[in-house]
Amino acid sequence: MLGKLDFVDRSRFKRGVSMSVKTQLLTVAIKEGKEPDLPSMGKAVDRAGYVAVEAYSLDIGKLKSHPFKKKKQD
Repeated sequence: MLGKLDFVDRSRFKRGVSMSVKTQLLTVAIKEGKEPDLPSMGKAVDRAGYVAVEAYSLDIGKLKSHPFKKKKQD
């Protein structure tokens, strides 16, 4: 569960996570001074039954894409 990761600010959104039902885009609140652990986020999303495709971040007003590793097909 994303909300249980130590860098997630659970005081924001609903336990640190907001999801658009229409687009299935997650917004994760990160604690000030903490860095997100993208592999852990991807695993948490996968365990929840979704497919983690990419993470986005803002760096000085510029949107950056961080693709997750593709999950092996069974």
